[in-house]
Amino acid sequence: RDVAVTGVQTCALPISSSDGTPSAAELARYLEQRGELSKPWMLQLLRLTQVLADQANTDALTSLLLQRALLESEQRLKSAQRLARVGYWDADLVTGRATISAEVCQLMGLSPDERRLPFDEWFELWKQLLHPDDREMVVTRVERALRGDAPYNFGYRVKGPDGLTRFVHSVADVARDDHGRPTRFSGYTQDLTDLHRAEEGRRASEARFRLLVDHALDAVFVHAQDNRIVDVNAEACRGLGYTRDELIGQHPTLFDASTTTAQALVMAEKMARGEHVTFESTIRRKDGTTFPAEVRIRPFIQKGIPFYLAIARDMSELRQLEEQLRQVQKMEAIG
Repeated sequence: RDVAVTGVQTCALPISSSDGTPSAAELARYLEQRGELSKPWMLQLLRLTQVLADQANTDALTSLLLQRALLESEQRLKSAQRLARVGYWDADLVTGRATISAEVCQLMGLSPDERRLPFDEWFELWKQLLHPDDREMVVTRVERALRGDAPYNFGYRVKGPDGLTRFVHSVADVARDDHGRPTRFSGYTQDLTDLHRAEEGRRASEARFRLLVDHALDAVFVHAQDNRIVDVNAEACRGLGYTRDELIGQHPTLFDASTTTAQALVMAEKMARGEHVTFESTIRRKDGTTFPAEVRIRPFIQKGIPFYLAIARDMSELRQLEEQLRQVQKMEAIG
């Protein structure tokens, strides 16, 4: 590039290298050929040229590093979106054009050719993808968001051309002009199908477990670490005469009529070591009557929190049978 030096004399000098960056070496060779290298102002020009060259090299390196960092960032973002099943969508309400990412196309069962469409056309297509039971609710949420009445942040179901129902969650923002009119509607959508199905499986498993526990013939109690009751089954309520709400939060001393404090401390030490505890006790019902029971307690940990599972079996019938057997044996001995 040419540099114009203003002073007593003005001249244009070729000081660019072949790649267009300032070159002090090119200028030095030019001045030496003309016999002007010894002039003081020429030495100042050489130093200025070197500064420009260093700055140009620095700018080029910085630009290269920024481009590389941007590319890596975009690659990481695409990878994160793919792994998290998150995609973006953007509707320019002024131009009437809508753009959705490949991830949104995939989770909604659309082809990549449908990524860029007129907004009205895409909106109608999107409405058809909504689950019939969710369609009215979702369209209403969109209309309210565009009016500024409510935020756009909720979950719903879509049913793509492949026939599969997917559970998604969308969050969007509406940009407005100075007059409050919506100009842009953009946000992201995440496919939560796997998470939703896993949650459904967990709830079904818990329901089966609750059904199993509630049909157990023994009373079942779950205690927190401080021994307070956090859950019971139906048999525990029936056998003791209390409702579930009456038992939750209570201490076993409410119905355990014979276990002493010393015995409880010994059992607590054993369970702290992970041991199971079995003992016999007298259980007191809400009406004041009592019955003998065999109690088995074992510690367990759920999500890092320690609990105790206690199972109490009513031994009344067994004790009656034992007493009848003793009476028979006594009569036989008398002869």
